Amino acid sequence: MIRKDIIIFLLFLLFLLKMNETTLSSPAYYNNPSNPSEHWITYIAGDGPVVLVASHDGSLTPGNIQDREDGCLGPTSAPTPSQYCVWDYTCPSGFVTSSSKCDAAISQDPHSSDIAQCLQDVGGLYVNNHLFQYHYIKNNLARIKLDTNRERDNGGCNTGNTNCQAAWDAFHGYVDDAVNAAIAACDFALVIDIHGHNRCNYTMLGYYINEDQFSTSSDSNLNDETLSSIEGVKERNNPPYTTSTTTIASIVRGDYSLGTFLNTQRLDWKMTPSTLYPNPAIITYYDSTKRYMKGDYVVKTYGSGYESNAYSSKSDAIQIETPNWLRTQMNINADDYEWEYFCTGLDYSIYQWIAQWHSTRYGNCHV
Repeated sequence: MIRKDIIIFLLFLLFLLKMNETTLSSPAYYNNPSNPSEHWITYIAGDGPVVLVASHDGSLTPGNIQDREDGCLGPTSAPTPSQYCVWDYTCPSGFVTSSSKCDAAISQDPHSSDIAQCLQDVGGLYVNNHLFQYHYIKNNLARIKLDTNRERDNGGCNTGNTNCQAAWDAFHGYVDDAVNAAIAACDFALVIDIHGHNRCNYTMLGYYINEDQFSTSSDSNLNDETLSSIEGVKERNNPPYTTSTTTIASIVRGDYSLGTFLNTQRLDWKMTPSTLYPNPAIITYYDSTKRYMKGDYVVKTYGSGYESNAYSSKSDAIQIETPNWLRTQMNINADDYEWEYFCTGLDYSIYQWIAQWHSTRYGNCHV
């Protein structure tokens, strides 16, 4: 259990370091074309390797963006495996609106952006007498208007919804800028995509790996993975860790995984995958209707596993799905929200993870 006085001291120390070693960047905004004072997208530029993303905690509902609607499933005459979703307000011939298979999820993730903002405010990577601060991109639009963790059309930007399209493009343009800046500074980037869920009390770490590959009986399925969002870590020659000893299993649920680092600080954060909870199927064990969340568009796009990755596999990505209690409850030993403690713990765990898996890179970060 992390004591409150230690948390306060660490936050104060990080604040002093940031004030002494860095100058906070002025935020960049993409604004409502009809009301320039309304910021639809926010980007605060950092100067280090970590890029924080918050997609689902916005609250703006401008009238010049049409609400997202469920997609169209079809063609209805085709076999089920061939059915697919078309995201448009008017279904094509042979397609029908489907709330079950083409659901436009619109639920918010309260306080998820607070965690990301807290990390940007007080966190960072202290290297070579400089505090390298995190990049931070937030979607300020409510999810019923825009979902930046989905493909452009699924995110609400259907045919004719030009304001939505421009906002989606601005969000991902900022993420692209941040990733490229991170690689230029440190020769790698780590995108942390922060979300929230109400499925259970576990915190899920997503690496774009399907749940069925986490069988606890063997690591073979995990180590055969080739499309994970942290694939590049395994592929890079990173002395003293070599490709023969660096495996996907060791990265995502071994002794030096992000989940294990966080569990070491607080057992009740219940991180999966980790050494303590190696198989995310534990989510399904308690409720067969709930599933592990492996990550979506952001980790797929900015992770290092897909050939379409535009960053020469130098950009890794991890989705963090925090449970409702962690984001909304007060800490039992203090008058602070639990997410404030989690912010500090996550900041230190990110440092530990980078120091382990990028041992020969982060020390060469430069301004």
